[in-house]
Amino acid sequence: MIKKFLSKKKKNELSRRRSIIVIGVAAFIFFVFIFGKSGFITLVRMNSQVATLNKEIKLKDQQIIQLKDEIKALRSDPVQIESQARKTGMLKDGEQIVKFVPKETLNKE
Repeated sequence: MIKKFLSKKKKNELSRRRSIIVIGVAAFIFFVFIFGKSGFITLVRMNSQVATLNKEIKLKDQQIIQLKDEIKALRSDPVQIESQARKTGMLKDGEQIVKFVPKETLNKE
């Protein structure tokens, strides 16, 4: 009877060790798949970055189209050319620049 009890005890202990090992291996695999270098969390983060970068690409493409249209207008549209020239301070022949100085500036001098 004592032998049977000891043998059951050893079987239970072996069974428990196996269970602990299996659970440990399963936990390790789980953590690797979730938190590892190419785990689930990393993939979710990378997918989010890809979506953000795709939005930026679309925005930059739209900006490129706008700039190409602006270049085309500056090459051919006289009104656009004059507008840009005036923004840089260029004048037509015979024109003069008139600057208005605020009263506050005159009083300080």
